[in-house]
Amino acid sequence: FAGATVIAERGSGAFRNGVRLALTEPRRDTWPLGSVHIKYFPEPARRRLIAELRSVTAIDPLWCAGREHLRVAEGETDFAVFRNALPWDHAAGTLIVAEAGGVVSHLDGSRYTVVAPKAGLMVARCRETMTAVRERLLVPAAAG
Repeated sequence: FAGATVIAERGSGAFRNGVRLALTEPRRDTWPLGSVHIKYFPEPARRRLIAELRSVTAIDPLWCAGREHLRVAEGETDFAVFRNALPWDHAAGTLIVAEAGGVVSHLDGSRYTVVAPKAGLMVARCRETMTAVRERLLVPAAAG
């Protein structure tokens, strides 16, 4: 990504090196591909997530929120989950995902806002993917 410039403006789209980012339909033949940053999840939710991640198509996180958001916005991955949502890590990236046609929410499904960093964050290619990931990974993890 050296030399890449990404620009997004609410209502105007997102662009990488002048090329518009536009997400396409999700893959329907396999489980969505994405990453979950489990480090900051409390126990026993973290243990539950680790066990559940073994049964889905998860990839290792990059530990760079900006790059994770861009992976989703470019369609390289379908989702990314973060336990903390500090605005300096996520505000720009969530705008890029949204302007590329993706969806953004707190982990409980509520509208993302930068003033609730402990509510976690999920970005996804589409609402269908977000719902599937939340139901498979996050709802069971929150229960225990």
